[in-house]
Amino acid sequence: MQKIMILALLSVVLQWSVFAQNTTIKVGSSTRNMIVYAPSGLSNPALIIQMHGMNQDAPYQKNAAKWESIADREKFVVVFPNGNNKSWDISGNTDIDFLKTIIDTMYNRYKIDRNRVYVSGFSMGGMMSYHAANKMADKIAAIAPCSGYLFNNTAASSRPMPIIHIHGDADDVVRYNGVAGVIEAWRKHNGCPATAITTKPYPANKAN
Repeated sequence: MQKIMILALLSVVLQWSVFAQNTTIKVGSSTRNMIVYAPSGLSNPALIIQMHGMNQDAPYQKNAAKWESIADREKFVVVFPNGNNKSWDISGNTDIDFLKTIIDTMYNRYKIDRNRVYVSGFSMGGMMSYHAANKMADKIAAIAPCSGYLFNNTAASSRPMPIIHIHGDADDVVRYNGVAGVIEAWRKHNGCPATAITTKPYPANKAN
C-alpha cells in the first residue's frame, strides 16, 4: 500500500511538472523568467497573467493564487511572471514590453485566443495591471487588480476597460480609502453611469 501511495504521489508531481514550467524569454536584450501553467486539452485557450506583489516572486504568487484547479477545469493558460528585483515598472515600458512578449510567446506556443487575455495582480502587481490597461488596452480584454492601484488615479486606456477591483478595507499598505477615487476615475473614463449598482451574491451572515 505504501508503495502504491508513493507511486500515486510521484505521478501527481510529475503531472504538475509537465503542466507548470519555469520559462525564460528574451525581451529586447534582457532575459526574463516566469512560471507557465498550461493544462492538457487546450484549444484556443484564454490567457491569465497573474503578477506578484513587491518583494514577492512568481512562486509565491502561484502558491497564493492557486489557479491550477480552475485552469484544469476551464482549460486556460496561466502565467506568473517574475518582476525585476521583485518589483514592477509601473511608470515606464520595461514590463509593458515583458507582458507583450509573454502574450506573443503564449500565442506561438499554445495558440491562445488573443481576444481573451486577462491581466491581474496583487498589491504592486495590481498597480501593474492598471498600468497595463493604460498602455496596452489593445492587447488585453480586462484587468482584475487586487489590493493595488496607481496613486495618481490615471485612467487613460485607449478604449473602455472592463475592471474588477478587489480590496480589503483593513489594508494598511495600499489603503482602502484610495479605492473610491480610482473607481471614480475609471467610471468616468469608461462612460459608466454615476449611479452605482450594488450586487450581494450572498447574505452577509452566510458568506464563506
